[in-house]
Amino acid sequence: MTPPEHSDRDRISDFRQRLSTETARWQSAGIITPEQAAAIRALYPPDSAAGDSPARDAIAGRAISVIAIMGSALVGLGIIAFIAANWSGMPNLGRLALLIGGAPAIYAAGWLLAHRFGCPRVGTAVILLGAVSYGASLHLIAQIYHLPLHHPNLMPAWFLGVLPLAYIERSRALLTLALVLFLAAALFRAPVWLPGL
Repeated sequence: MTPPEHSDRDRISDFRQRLSTETARWQSAGIITPEQAAAIRALYPPDSAAGDSPARDAIAGRAISVIAIMGSALVGLGIIAFIAANWSGMPNLGRLALLIGGAPAIYAAGWLLAHRFGCPRVGTAVILLGAVSYGASLHLIAQIYHLPLHHPNLMPAWFLGVLPLAYIERSRALLTLALVLFLAAALFRAPVWLPGL
């Protein structure tokens, strides 16, 4: 299937060809003069559609990224709400399997979307969702095993799990999450590094 931008360019190119043919026919029929035919063709120069195309493509790309990230955040909140509603009725082994397998499954779906199906922005948003679910999994596993949620190793482990993704995917959103997690990890580790605080 031809992408929309290519079909628009094809239609504009077809229009210019038909316009050139029609103005030549009108000119030969005596309806318009050669100067008028040239003036009509000049109204639609060959690069008129291409002039604003990069800016329009950049805006469309940003809009797709924002919508995809918002969508993945909403899906993530829905998944978290569903799991939270059924959490107490699940056995510990089931919880652990869900937490360990959930993030890799989301990563795999994001990778397939980004690299197999040609939707890099949506795939990166799904991988970002996987990175958030990885952090949620770490904290829920800590809760299952009665570790304190403010344990100083949880945030660094989350940061170290997200940093390679930011490098592999070359994603600003993942890099931003990694930097936020780094700062949070530094704050959580500060009492260990600086016991006087």
